[in-house]
Amino acid sequence: MEILNKKDRWIAFLLFISLFTITIVVIVISIFFNYQLPWKENYELRKENAAMIYEFKYQEKFENQMEVLKKYIDSIDMPNNDIYYYQQKSIDMIIKMEQNMPGKDSIRRRLLYTNFLLTSRSLIDAKKTLKTYAKSKSEIDTLLAKVDAYKKQLQIVTRELQICNQIVTTKN
Repeated sequence: MEILNKKDRWIAFLLFISLFTITIVVIVISIFFNYQLPWKENYELRKENAAMIYEFKYQEKFENQMEVLKKYIDSIDMPNNDIYYYQQKSIDMIIKMEQNMPGKDSIRRRLLYTNFLLTSRSLIDAKKTLKTYAKSKSEIDTLLAKVDAYKKQLQIVTRELQICNQIVTTKN
């Protein structure tokens, strides 16, 4: 016995296979685009991640330089140290930190770093001024002691002069 609607069955089978294939292709493409389409988003996220890693590395380097700078600034106050040497080392460190600071677009906290460096410079200047005033104060104390000694000598001389005047006036 031969199948009567063999051609219709064959057409229906091919139609089913084609629709099944189209459906599977649509599902696969939708899954692909759902998971693989955000190329631009992935690129932006990678770029942002690289910027954050760079920022963290720069912050670590800046922190280490801050510690060295702090040691130099603290050494300015130490007695029996060369003030100008540590002051110059501190200023050189600040200049180095400013030169190593990346461009404006590459770091987010540029104002923070700049303010820290300006504050460090002000601190160095203040310590230098205090050291200068401390030296000046000791000089002023020395000069005041000399003034007191001269006043005592002047009082003695004026007393002797008065005695001389009295002797001269009594003789005349």
